[in-house]
Amino acid sequence: MGFVTWMVQTADEALDAAAESSFGALAGAMGSMIMLASTLLIILVLVSFAFQTRSMDGRTAVLLLARLLLINAFALNWVQFNAVSSAIIDGLDQLGGAMIEALGGTGPEGAIGFAEAFDEVLATFGDYLNAATTEMGWMAGAMITALGTAIMGIVGALAGGVLIFSKIMLTLMIGLAPVMIAASIFEATKDYFHRWLSALVGYAMYPLIIAGVMSTIVSMARSMMESLGDPNDADSIGALLPFFAMVFMAAGMIAAIPLIVKALSGNVVMPHAPSAVGAVQSMITRYTAGQRRSHERERERREQARWQEEDRLRTQAQRAGSGAGSGSGDSGQTVVNYQEIMARNRRLDAAGITGPSSLQPKPTVKPTS
Repeated sequence: MGFVTWMVQTADEALDAAAESSFGALAGAMGSMIMLASTLLIILVLVSFAFQTRSMDGRTAVLLLARLLLINAFALNWVQFNAVSSAIIDGLDQLGGAMIEALGGTGPEGAIGFAEAFDEVLATFGDYLNAATTEMGWMAGAMITALGTAIMGIVGALAGGVLIFSKIMLTLMIGLAPVMIAASIFEATKDYFHRWLSALVGYAMYPLIIAGVMSTIVSMARSMMESLGDPNDADSIGALLPFFAMVFMAAGMIAAIPLIVKALSGNVVMPHAPSAVGAVQSMITRYTAGQRRSHERERERREQARWQEEDRLRTQAQRAGSGAGSGSGDSGQTVVNYQEIMARNRRLDAAGITGPSSLQPKPTVKPTS
């Protein structure tokens, strides 16, 4: 048994029991709450019928009754829910297994079949690695062996991690099923059910995408091995370089599996682009608004300073007018300065430098002759 197969089998044995136990625990805890919520919804509908607060046709009433029956059937019964979920997941596994078998893969269907096929590829890669280091010196051979072993270990860990990740997430989604199905009772919480269902379908697509990627890797690896022939017949290290290229390509293709699934399901990858655009637009809007507020504050400051200067000059003119008998010369000079400042402010207003002002005070004292 290869180590990828061991990883997947161990995870399957642990997660199969975890899904049922978590579903049963949540269903037992949510049973009374679901019945209470369903009863409350029916009472509200009957009250609405009696007082005609919200119209409801026969089709809507039938759909509501059917939804409550389905919630009661699947949210609280593991056997019925497991039958539906297993039919969907096993169907996708069978499609993936057919893809592996069509391209020469062996082993049972599902994640175990993918793991066994990949273990065979890694075993053949190991043969090529041993052949590549046979003719080397002990130092170079040890270094290449350590490097090749590390690379194959990373590739195998990526393959096993992707296979186990889909199982873990499907187990989590199935365990949360009673809560999310119960959330579909009311319109306000129905969105939680829709998101859960979308995530469940997205993670259920992992076996199919994994099958396509794994079958491609297995097919290309077998084709490369046939073209290279027996690794012991290689007369130089250059003849075995395609082995390293194939290992790196397999690692890249396995790492791209989550991106492919997210792109197909449309749950994560594509919404990032509108979010990024919205974030940039929000930053631009905040910057523009900040600049506009700064300009307005500066404009208000200039207007306030101008008004204060005009008030000060008006006060001086009034004081000069009250003392016209003793200070007629000073009063005349003050009023002249006041009129010059007012004329300058009007020119600035007309030029649009300080902005329009509705304050147009008139001098209260006329210059003396």
